[in-house]
Amino acid sequence: MTHTLINPDHNPNNELIRTDPHFVDRLPHFADEEVAQDPDTKLDPEARYLAILATLLGCQGVDEFRIQLTRALDAGLSPIEVKEVVYQAVDYLGLGRVRPFLGITNDVLEARGVSLPLPDQTTTTMDDRLEAGNAEQVELFGAGMDKATSAARSTTGSPTTASATTTRAPA
Repeated sequence: MTHTLINPDHNPNNELIRTDPHFVDRLPHFADEEVAQDPDTKLDPEARYLAILATLLGCQGVDEFRIQLTRALDAGLSPIEVKEVVYQAVDYLGLGRVRPFLGITNDVLEARGVSLPLPDQTTTTMDDRLEAGNAEQVELFGAGMDKATSAARSTTGSPTTASATTTRAPA
């Protein structure tokens, strides 16, 4: 599934450099220094790029996702972590909104020499994934999450999410 040929020599901001040079001059300072280095909000690079990629998925920022994905991988995010954030977005955004990002992710990873599919990271089965996911949510967010999942299951009779995996990135 190829969406756009990836040319490592192509600067995705070339058109902006031509049309909006003052904006392009200031954007890296704002994004990479003022925001990223603010001591009150500073995150480690991996957490920062996970947040950026998730936000771009949510706002459907396809073009910027391609740019930031490359930066995220360069900053140390693993292909597994990138795939997981894309997979998890299906639960919140739906497959129709996420499929283009999965294609972009695959294109970028393959262009970087990453062999696909990635090794299987699933830690659940189709039979236990809802319970395992609920246990993870309770662990992360507290006992109130247990009631939310139980109520959703009793109302619908089926799982409320469709994520392919429940994974934890390697430590």
